[in-house]
Amino acid sequence: MNLAGHSIALWEHIDSQYDKLLDGRIKAETMEKTQIQHEFDGKRGSFFFEEDQMRFAEMVYLMAEPEKMIIEHTEVKESLRGQGIGQKLLEHLVDYVRKEEIKVKPICKFVKAQFKKREDLQDVLS
Repeated sequence: MNLAGHSIALWEHIDSQYDKLLDGRIKAETMEKTQIQHEFDGKRGSFFFEEDQMRFAEMVYLMAEPEKMIIEHTEVKESLRGQGIGQKLLEHLVDYVRKEEIKVKPICKFVKAQFKKREDLQDVLS
């Protein structure tokens, strides 16, 4: 396959992923089958959900100190909104910080609202 063939195949893949996103075929059932993943580079990290190398939901954080995490931003693609994906990301993050004995400071509006609503999360606030 020549370079043009690779480019066409790549665009077809992107198109199919975009179509999947737009028509809402990625549902909560898919989310339940797929694990929330975690990446951390020593300073910044995220909890995320992706399928076919396309990220559909993400909660991004920064380590301000070894035991203090700032939750900066949460984003969920429109096709998954309202299905509890943000909650799943937050639950994985909270499990992680409890295990690692890290306190969090949310600046993300979504996460701030969740901490206000849910008393069961208060123990991890800085």
